[in-house]
Amino acid sequence: MAKDANKILSELETLLSKKYNVAVSSDGVSIPIQGTKNLDRIHLEIKQRIEFIGASIMKTASGSKEEIEKAILLFRDWMLNGTIVRVIGAGRARLAGSIPANRLAHGGARIYIQDDIIPMPHSIKGGGIIAVSASGKTPSVINVLKSVREMGENIKIVGIAKKGAKEFQSSCDIFIGIEQETELPNPLQALADTGEYVISELLDAMVVAAGKLAGFDDTKWQTGHEDIGATGPYDASLQSDISYVFPYRIG
Repeated sequence: MAKDANKILSELETLLSKKYNVAVSSDGVSIPIQGTKNLDRIHLEIKQRIEFIGASIMKTASGSKEEIEKAILLFRDWMLNGTIVRVIGAGRARLAGSIPANRLAHGGARIYIQDDIIPMPHSIKGGGIIAVSASGKTPSVINVLKSVREMGENIKIVGIAKKGAKEFQSSCDIFIGIEQETELPNPLQALADTGEYVISELLDAMVVAAGKLAGFDDTKWQTGHEDIGATGPYDASLQSDISYVFPYRIG
């Protein structure tokens, strides 16, 4: 059977190379005969994409410096006080916001993700919202923010979306406007993926900075990390003063 499979693959490789000017890799994937040049180009485009996203993060951070500082202080308080925090978003933006929210939970905040299996707490309980939208025009997100404001509950909203998204921004207590670095090329783009990575990387850096302001060291971060299951080698016995990280659990 193995010989027959190898023979078929060899014949397929010969056929494709003659008719379509492509070769077949060991795993059966077709690649152009001019593969070296194409792969070099792809590697360059990946490098340019990474540099573009990094520059966009820095441009956003510079353009929203004061708002970011306010958000970092708020994140610190949310972690130390075990505050209820809801992540509001849709699609890939919600996924992007969930990564830093995961770390915020490790710091002690009580995190809930919109449309997750576990429902978000009633608005009467207050707390905070992290609202994310690469475009700043996502209808479901804007509608949620408007309804929160109409309720009049004491919920602090930190929003991050494309700069100039006025309707989105109007509902936020703290708004971070995503800016793209237009001077650099980015040949690898798909819809709003640049904004989504700005959301994830920038918010995550802000959460780490908030933990630093709170005095967290590696041990305190590890204590906040789950230790039941397959998600990390961290042991709660590393930290005896658990009340520092999870004050809301102490009676």
